[in-house]
Amino acid sequence: MALLDTKIAYILTKESDINNAIYTRFYTKLQIDGEAVTRYMSVIKMILDLFKTDILGYNLKLELYKKLLHLLRSFGLIFRIPDLSTTDDNPILYWGAGDPGLNVANLQMLTTSQLEFTTQLSFTYTLTEQVYYFCYPQSIGDGTLDSILDNNGFETLPGWTLRTESFVFAGVANITYNVYEFNNITTQTSFTNTFIL
Repeated sequence: MALLDTKIAYILTKESDINNAIYTRFYTKLQIDGEAVTRYMSVIKMILDLFKTDILGYNLKLELYKKLLHLLRSFGLIFRIPDLSTTDDNPILYWGAGDPGLNVANLQMLTTSQLEFTTQLSFTYTLTEQVYYFCYPQSIGDGTLDSILDNNGFETLPGWTLRTESFVFAGVANITYNVYEFNNITTQTSFTNTFIL
C-alpha cells in the first residue's frame, strides 16, 4: 500500500506539468483539425482528482493507477516512476529555474533527474528573470559542492547560496536536501552549469 501511495504521490507532484501538456495537445489538435477528442483528457483529470480523496480502496486505487500510467505513457508524459525508497542509491535530483526563495513544495516541482551524481553533473537551463536551482540529497559525497562552473568554465560557486531543506516523499521518511540557489536574477538561453562534488 505504501509503495502504491508513494508512486501516486509522485504523479500528483507532476499534475501541473501533465495538465499543461494535455491542454497544449488539445489546443494544437483544435487548431490543426478543428476538433479534438476530450475523452482521454477527462479520464486523466478525473483519476488525478480521485487520487486526492480518501474514498478509494486499495484495489480500485491500483486499477486507476495502472490506467493513468498507461494514458500518461501513451501521451509521452511519464514513462517510469522513480523508486523513492532507494534515494541514497539512485538519488532524485531537482534542478531548474524559478523565483528567488522557492519553498520545498515548489522546489519539488522543478525538473527531476536520476542521473548518478558521484563527481560532477551538468544541466542546461533556460530562464527569464529567474534564478538557477540545484538540489540533491545531503547524504551524497561529503555534503557540499566543491565547484559550480558556468558555460565558459568559470567558477561561480561564490555566487550561489546553500541552504538545507527537508524534502517530503509519501511513504518514506523525509530526506534532507542541499539546495543551491543562484544569488542573482538572470535571463539565459541554453546556459549550462556544471556541479562538482
